[in-house]
Amino acid sequence: MSFLGIDLGTGGVRCLLVEYDGTIRSESSQELGNRNLAREAGRSEQDPREWVLALEGAMDHLFSDPAHRDVHAVAVDSTSGTVLPVSRDGNPLGMALLYDDMRASEEADRCGEVFGGRCSPTFSLPKIRWMQSHLDLPEDVRFLHAADFVNSWLAGTPEIPTDFTNAMKTGVDPALGKWPSSLADLSLPEVVAPGQRFGVLSERHCKRWRLPREVVLVSGATDSNAAFYASGAASPGDWSTTVGTTMAFKGLSERKIEDPQARIYCHRHPDGSWLPGGASNAGGEIVRRRFGSRIEEMEVRSQERRETSHLIYPSVRQGERLPFASSS
Repeated sequence: MSFLGIDLGTGGVRCLLVEYDGTIRSESSQELGNRNLAREAGRSEQDPREWVLALEGAMDHLFSDPAHRDVHAVAVDSTSGTVLPVSRDGNPLGMALLYDDMRASEEADRCGEVFGGRCSPTFSLPKIRWMQSHLDLPEDVRFLHAADFVNSWLAGTPEIPTDFTNAMKTGVDPALGKWPSSLADLSLPEVVAPGQRFGVLSERHCKRWRLPREVVLVSGATDSNAAFYASGAASPGDWSTTVGTTMAFKGLSERKIEDPQARIYCHRHPDGSWLPGGASNAGGEIVRRRFGSRIEEMEVRSQERRETSHLIYPSVRQGERLPFASSS
């Protein structure tokens, strides 16, 4: 019996097949053709249809081996704050605005009350308000987080819940797990905790990959929360850092920590404690873009030059979220 984890990242889709005891059985991945389709500075967007194509490619490769088809359950993680508009039948109505998109600064100023203080333009809610104001959307539009969209594709229906880690940046009450009344005008999914069974893989997908039994769909989490759960951090004061395209920090706390500048925010742990943390654009992307295939060469050269008088901030994007919050 195996379990499938799907990670929708900035640069591609990754599938990891593991046994009940955590042993990795197989893995596959598929890069996205475009990491950012936006042309203006401070904006980041992707076509969600490319996510589907990449996921199909990764799963085609994974399940080409009949020995990998004994899957019991699937869970999805994705970047936090990535959101898109969809029709009532779940089809995309526009681009997905990514986790680091900064265009909704004016909307963020108006959303602060929902979060009890300042709101970052990278949060999902101001992006949704921006889409309402700037896109020609039908009255029955729905808004889904990236993981929700993947789950709706897997289930074959948009009638799926979101988990409270993805819902946090959209304004869910983290203590109650419910949407505030001020968001009643939005068509948002029901909120559940990570790790909850909510449906099964669609019959169409089961037939395509010749999966022999009912495959359970389980609510996942944002990528940094999923990484924290897997890190082994278990006691108050424990911290975990995840370096990908960006860099995320999370710790375990018995109390909720408030930051009026919205650099640090608190997720709720499924066990009831709090996870203060944040994310910086100064992650691994600069290594890929500045050095690319020369990384091994540069590792060697760095040993020859231990000191430098030249200091640069290690980011290739406009704006920052942590350790300071700035759209420029």
